[in-house]
Amino acid sequence: MPPRPPSPNAFLDPTTTHIQGIVTGEAAIQSAITQFENGQFRSLRAAAEAFDVPYRTTCARFNGRPSRQQTHDLERALTPEQEQALKKHLLKQLAGRELGKCWVTRFIKRHDLAAIYAPTLDANRAYNHDPKTIDDFFKLLKSTKRKHWPQPANMWNMDEKGCMLGQAQAAKVVVGASTTQKKRAFIQQPGNRELVTAIECVSAAGVAIDPLIVFKGKFHQDKWVQMDGGRSGWSYALSQKGWTDDELGLEWLKIFEQATRPALPREKRLLIMDNYGSHLTGKFLRFAIDHKIIVLCFPPHTTHLLQPLDVGLFGPLQTHYTKLVAAAVCFGGVGGVDKALFLEYYHEA
Repeated sequence: MPPRPPSPNAFLDPTTTHIQGIVTGEAAIQSAITQFENGQFRSLRAAAEAFDVPYRTTCARFNGRPSRQQTHDLERALTPEQEQALKKHLLKQLAGRELGKCWVTRFIKRHDLAAIYAPTLDANRAYNHDPKTIDDFFKLLKSTKRKHWPQPANMWNMDEKGCMLGQAQAAKVVVGASTTQKKRAFIQQPGNRELVTAIECVSAAGVAIDPLIVFKGKFHQDKWVQMDGGRSGWSYALSQKGWTDDELGLEWLKIFEQATRPALPREKRLLIMDNYGSHLTGKFLRFAIDHKIIVLCFPPHTTHLLQPLDVGLFGPLQTHYTKLVAAAVCFGGVGGVDKALFLEYYHEA
């Protein structure tokens, strides 16, 4: 048999001993091998058990099989130590001296840059940032308008907004300067996290139809929707979780058809909306075709960029609604937001 190569970490100090928890991972494996080679354990298995590392992995390292990280390091042109040395050398060459801890912060300030915490973005949405995907959508929109020539009053954009009844907005408050008082400051938020869905639709001419509000529930209660002059045309529906489904999607389309029916029967309407499954059922599309409604959907996972209502309307609406909830809790003595209060605050927002 060929001689076994020496342990790659034979330089480790064996005084790191076998107290569990001091070293872990590859360092623990190498320490177990080192102490076994030094005669501190009768068997390699005993050393592995003392360091709480897998015996088979320890045997593999003892017989010269490198770890995954070591294999990866061997594939690089430079070792990690050489890369660190090169990094220090380049920084010294660029600055003429070794850069301090504050150099990056001062560099950013001098050159009108900003260091921010970038928000996370779903992988599917990041992928659909592709300019070609967006360009193809606008080409389709342009060709659809050229083919059917809808008037601005007949071009509509629909979107859904999910709202939690008791969601309040954080706000600045004045407290004592001590750390304890700062930590104790908070804005009380009603505990009701029930979801309500609002479906809104606005035309290119700036006209909005009355919304459809979808509550969570099985039975409708009149006290939820005590009408005032501003909400007399609103529509209401119920679902098991407060979301829209295939049936509610079709019901909303029927409301839309009646509310936006053009004066001339030959005129067509263009409806631009999200690519939801509840909007693309056979019954939904059949109804749209029968009533000369052209349905155009945004590409999947691009509504955060392309949906006008999402970007321009629902963002400010959500901000104002949560402010109203926070003000009602802090100054109005409101302990919780029910469906009736939601409608009042949503209408005001």
